[in-house]
Amino acid sequence: MISQAMSQIFKDFGQLKELSPTDEKVQKQVQILQDYITAQFYNCTNDLLASLGIMYIQDERFQRSIDNWGGQGTALFVSKAIDSYCH
Repeated sequence: MISQAMSQIFKDFGQLKELSPTDEKVQKQVQILQDYITAQFYNCTNDLLASLGIMYIQDERFQRSIDNWGGQGTALFVSKAIDSYCH
């Protein structure tokens, strides 16, 4: 089960969707996500984070949940922001 804190991170991404995925505020939100995953689950390296970003759009369960929290298109936006952050 996803924690309230994790769902809030994706809600916050949803509030940033009008910005570019490369915007400083969006990239800071990616850092918040990475730090949260590291603190709560495992050491989330950039390589692991990049893989999660892909999974967020390729696995419809993740995509549906993320879009439910942040609004339609949030999963794709997060994936693009993570890709920019990691590369």
